Amino acid sequence: MVRHRSCGAGTPLAGPLFASLKGSSKGEALVYDRRLEIKNNTLETPLVLTGRGECSSAPRTFLNAHTCVVGKESCTTRSYTSSQFRLSEQNVLQFYRRAGLYVYVIANLRHAEETLSPCMGSQSRFIRRLYSAQQCNDRLNTATRDIIAAALKDGIKHDNQQIRDITVTNGVVGCSAPVGATVLVAGECWEHVHSLAGNVYDFTTWAGDHSGNTAAAARGNPWPIKKHAWRGSHTLPFPRSHPVDRFLTAVRPTITTTPQPTSIWGGRVGSFSASQ
Repeated sequence: MVRHRSCGAGTPLAGPLFASLKGSSKGEALVYDRRLEIKNNTLETPLVLTGRGECSSAPRTFLNAHTCVVGKESCTTRSYTSSQFRLSEQNVLQFYRRAGLYVYVIANLRHAEETLSPCMGSQSRFIRRLYSAQQCNDRLNTATRDIIAAALKDGIKHDNQQIRDITVTNGVVGCSAPVGATVLVAGECWEHVHSLAGNVYDFTTWAGDHSGNTAAAARGNPWPIKKHAWRGSHTLPFPRSHPVDRFLTAVRPTITTTPQPTSIWGGRVGSFSASQ
């Protein structure tokens, strides 16, 4: 099939041609498009373009995929496929830069009062911190460090270099770690954080509904949620002035996880349209 980019002087000036579909119970009709011309394009007899505003627009299908070659013409039809992508800093920023969505990694989410020790048998989240061995402040006893380190190393199979969720069997002898503990594993510092810290959320609706927008605008300041994307940041630091319950009960129900299901910073998620 060939598509003409423009109509020339020889193009008929008559109006559209319609054809009724015989037997159609819905009164359907077809319209003739003079910009399209069907031509043969086979391996035995390849189509030779005239260069007069023509280009091949044959789509790639299962019938021609093994021989189809993407052309260089500007109107060549592109095909797309789905692929996973990693929620890196730059990829999270693309939600705002390409679609205007306020998608962030939630940061500085403090532990709730009911948070349990990572030794208590429930799932615990650890985030890798760029601390030196001296800054890591690892005060765990040897048995506890070995137990948590083994769980963190097992998390490598999940292919996330930023965040790992681990579960230490409740009652393991010698495991005694406080909430918020840091542990040094193979020269890397890991910190026990809130179970939702590091999740990636779409805050677009909340960005417009935030109760602080009016006050910020009156002072000539940017809106509290939107300002981080405007400044090129991929994270949304949870304010220290807010109780953590505000995120759990007021903010979280109004936001959605992007993409579904729950997305974690550094993980591979979602589907992304990419040109072949």
